[in-house]
Amino acid sequence: MRHLLPVLALSIALTACTAVPTIDPSPTAIPSPTVTPSPTVTPSPTVDPADLVTSTFVHLEDLQKVADDAGGSRATGTEGYAGSLAYAERVLTAAGFTVTRQEAEAPGRRPPADEPGAIVPVVNLIAEGPAAPSGRVVMLGAHLDSVGAGPGINDNASGVALTLALAEQLAAEDGAAGLRVALWDAEELGLLGSGAYLRGLAPDEVGRISAYINLDMVASPNGLVGIYGDGPARRALEQPLRDRGRDYEGVSIDGASDHAWFDGQGISVAGLYTGAGESLSAAESEVFGGTADAARDVCYHRACDTVASVDTPEVRSRLLVIADASLQGLRTLLGEVQG
Repeated sequence: MRHLLPVLALSIALTACTAVPTIDPSPTAIPSPTVTPSPTVTPSPTVDPADLVTSTFVHLEDLQKVADDAGGSRATGTEGYAGSLAYAERVLTAAGFTVTRQEAEAPGRRPPADEPGAIVPVVNLIAEGPAAPSGRVVMLGAHLDSVGAGPGINDNASGVALTLALAEQLAAEDGAAGLRVALWDAEELGLLGSGAYLRGLAPDEVGRISAYINLDMVASPNGLVGIYGDGPARRALEQPLRDRGRDYEGVSIDGASDHAWFDGQGISVAGLYTGAGESLSAAESEVFGGTADAARDVCYHRACDTVASVDTPEVRSRLLVIADASLQGLRTLLGEVQG
């Protein structure tokens, strides 16, 4: 997740039948009464959210290994990013999605003075489920890159890992029609991958996006359960939290993650978030546990952002809540486009 970005505005660039004989009924025949069957309601498949948490941590361990094998980072343009891209591509292909790499160039900034003018090559991963009858899509996204300082396990392998686990589950229950998964490059350089993606869509393609769900930093060691966004996307995520009596808090992360581009196009966006370098307040610690006045993630953008720093009972407990709400919310949104 970026430290801070202004609200973003985006200008989309145009870029042979056999007849059945008729039999006259007997004049004494009495027709059978017509029976109207009762409508069948198909319940949502049952899945233990703990299984989603387990799957998420399997993916986290694998992404940690990718970083370890690449010198400790998964940043844009590095061997670690290439390994992360290849890993996610294998997982989503195995789950039955049609997976493509989107290569583009994005305007960036030149270090060390942080001046505009650089051109940054980006590679996003886009995975499509079967088409929905409505032709509309629900997008689920997370940024795949880390900062250069570390492996980026909370920021944002956690969002990627949960995204992969959710995609696998929805595909396994034949519920992925209309789902488009996006793993973004270069979020840490200024939301470049998601911006390049939207610039490459024609207006009618943008109009087919029903909602966008963003997962960025969902395993903060001293975190909370935060929700942001508005409209149908937020309501879909929030309702399961309310139905189950979960503690959560509305948060604002402004333009600090990839949902900002979609929000700028009038697409309903929402996301779940556990915190970055900001402090957990005393009131929040009373609700969510943790240490008041300490960073929600002391390893934010540091080399210590590893699996070891996030694999705690508290993180797993919060992640169970987030995974459950995400799955139920996606089922709701996908049900609307599947019609």
